Amino acid sequence: MPSGKRPGRPSKSLTLRQAEAVLDAAERFPLSAYVTVSLLVGARTEELRALTWDHVDLKGNPN
Repeated sequence: MPSGKRPGRPSKSLTLRQAEAVLDAAERFPLSAYVTVSLLVGARTEELRALTWDHVDLKGNPN
């Protein structure tokens, strides 16, 4: 660790096996797409819940 630096917090990331288990379990529920997207993009649930349809570009225009 560099001098003068505090240690970081332990990782809360899922292992691959844990992520696969979550995806398998989520398949049975209506919010499975929500769980899948959050795992794939690495977004927190509170970040995803804040999104609205205004954030979606249905025309595919990257601007």
